Amino acid sequence: MRNLRVGLLILFLVLGAIIGSLVSHALKDILPFMDYGLTASFGPATLDLVVLTLTFGISIKLTLGSALGILLGLYLYSLI
Repeated sequence: MRNLRVGLLILFLVLGAIIGSLVSHALKDILPFMDYGLTASFGPATLDLVVLTLTFGISIKLTLGSALGILLGLYLYSLI
C-alpha cells in the first residue's frame, strides 16, 4: 500500500510539472516571467561495447510555471 502512495505522489508531481510547463510556455507572450527557468543536464556519455553502443544523457528544465505545477500537484495529492 505504501508503494502505491509513493507512486501516486510521483505521478502527481510529474504531471504537475508537465502541465505547469505547458501552461507557462503557452502564456509566455502574456506573462514572460513564467517561462524563466534553470536547465540542468548530464551527457551525453557513451558506452561502447563493440557489439552495442549505448548513449546516456538527461536534461531537465525547471521553469517558474513547472515549479508552480509541482506545488499544485503536491497540494492535490494532499487532498487524497
